[in-house]
Amino acid sequence: MDSEGKYHSRIYFICPVCKKAPRTLPGHLRTVCMQGRTEEDIHATVLQSKKEMAEFSQNGRFWEYHTLLEIFGAANPLASMLKEMEKKGLVVRNIPPIIHLPASYAQSASSTLHAEREMPAAVEATEEPEPENDENNEDCYQSNGPRWSDDVRVEMAKRGLYKKFSIKHPLLDGFNQYLQKDMRNRNTKQEVENVSRFMYFMNPGQPELLFVHNVEKVQEYFNVLAETKLSKQTILNYWKSLNRFLNYTIISTSLVKENKSLHDDCKGFVDSLKHIRKCMSKEINKEVTRKRYKAYGNEKQLKECVAILDLARADFLAVLAKLQGPKKVPADQLDKNDCLLVLYYLEAVVILKHLQRPGVVTNMTVEEWQERRHTNNGCSVAIKEHKTAASQVAEVPLNAEQEHWFDIYFKHIRPLMLQGSRTGGDTMAEGQFFISSTGRPIHNPCNDLVRLHGKYKVKPVTSGDARMAFETAAKNLLETDRNALARLLRHTPETAERHYRMRTPADALLAQRVVEDLVAKSSAGSTSYTSGEQKVDERTAFEMLIQSFPVTLEGQPPKKPKRQELCGEHERHCYDRWRSEQLKLRESCALEHFGRRQPSVSAIE
Repeated sequence: MDSEGKYHSRIYFICPVCKKAPRTLPGHLRTVCMQGRTEEDIHATVLQSKKEMAEFSQNGRFWEYHTLLEIFGAANPLASMLKEMEKKGLVVRNIPPIIHLPASYAQSASSTLHAEREMPAAVEATEEPEPENDENNEDCYQSNGPRWSDDVRVEMAKRGLYKKFSIKHPLLDGFNQYLQKDMRNRNTKQEVENVSRFMYFMNPGQPELLFVHNVEKVQEYFNVLAETKLSKQTILNYWKSLNRFLNYTIISTSLVKENKSLHDDCKGFVDSLKHIRKCMSKEINKEVTRKRYKAYGNEKQLKECVAILDLARADFLAVLAKLQGPKKVPADQLDKNDCLLVLYYLEAVVILKHLQRPGVVTNMTVEEWQERRHTNNGCSVAIKEHKTAASQVAEVPLNAEQEHWFDIYFKHIRPLMLQGSRTGGDTMAEGQFFISSTGRPIHNPCNDLVRLHGKYKVKPVTSGDARMAFETAAKNLLETDRNALARLLRHTPETAERHYRMRTPADALLAQRVVEDLVAKSSAGSTSYTSGEQKVDERTAFEMLIQSFPVTLEGQPPKKPKRQELCGEHERHCYDRWRSEQLKLRESCALEHFGRRQPSVSAIE
């Protein structure tokens, strides 16, 4: 009897981003829809949702009879009803792009209802951008209500630049399939939506290719984007999406057979796009220079780059300890936050410790992990798919301890992550090494780095920050050490052509030793080398020597008095080592010029 009379008094507030009713709205916003936003923004969003719920309770539940008469007397009552429901605060999901009146209703209504002005065929999309992590709203329609607090997004919404068509429209769906199947692009939604927003700006009625006849309005679109204070790089991304859509239309569709004239117009429009791109170039370069100016003198120190690994290490090892030893527990008994800590820490090891780009984390596969190459000191994992995959293979060198960490994650925590899939088995996730808590492949490792830094209240460090810091610190190292670091960082193809020949896993581990030496040297603090009375070891003395007299192919070492001034008692050792390094450099240069066959003495001379 008591159980029948019980009821839950909890009020479920609607999330303004994904339009769902989570059990606790603040927790949902922090972990799903507003990750990385400040507590002030989350608090303001919760208050807004409470106000909307209060408004709905007071006014939204009541309907006027004459309003219903007007709705059912309209030419398209279904579209009118949807509009009124959204106005009152109700949420309607999965609205199709075209609202058709059912045939059976239309026949009966024609004789009983007064016809009114026909509603537009396509339901107008609202002005707010759709959350990218929402799995249920595949048609890319948004509902009313403020979502963003920053000035740029608010301005975009005011100008209607977030309005778009459904990506299920045949014209856009074909482009989406092209990106996924032909271009092998997993994350296509944003690019298709960029084109959808552009098409809505050109013609709110329906998506079409006739915008190629209106170059002036296309130019106006990019000018309006610039007026909203979007970054130049973001505007360039819109341009790239449109350019790729045009290339798809020209090359991968049957437009040339169906409408040769329009096909030729599309080809001509590409030249206009190139002119627009040319006008952007200078502004983009200025924007990059401004960013460099802000960073000038504020470069990250090596200790800052790896500080998060030191801070989180104890907690990380404590989680791993639960999965091994006599008191180990099953992985499914771990807290979700413990699993995420292990995942984020290993991602940080790859990006900040081994200086790899985020794409290495995203694309690392189970097969590549299982085929890792072992050496005396650890192993090296070769990654095929990454940013510079066309010319180089990425390598992640792991020492024995780090390999053990990755192995525990692979055997215990990764299978648990795969069980978190909301959509059942994900064939793509099965092959990826790093898996998110939703059971899907990692989409953006940079966000995970930010969360890890936020947990320990440390200023975030990006992949670019770490790579730049180590490149700067290595500029005074020996030639062999600089080459090893260049291999690890996978520089441009021109540099790679000089340094990447005959690479082995041992080369990658050598580069990692250089990284660890730099960290150790940085952690030891700055030491003054100018005092002649200060006692230094042989290695430090030699580093002081090459800073003043770098080793070159044709250079000469300094005279003995100068060596004694710089190196003190280690003068002779430094001289011999300087000559030895020069000999290695000359041998390397000769081998680069003469390939496999041994050259003659005259050829070398």
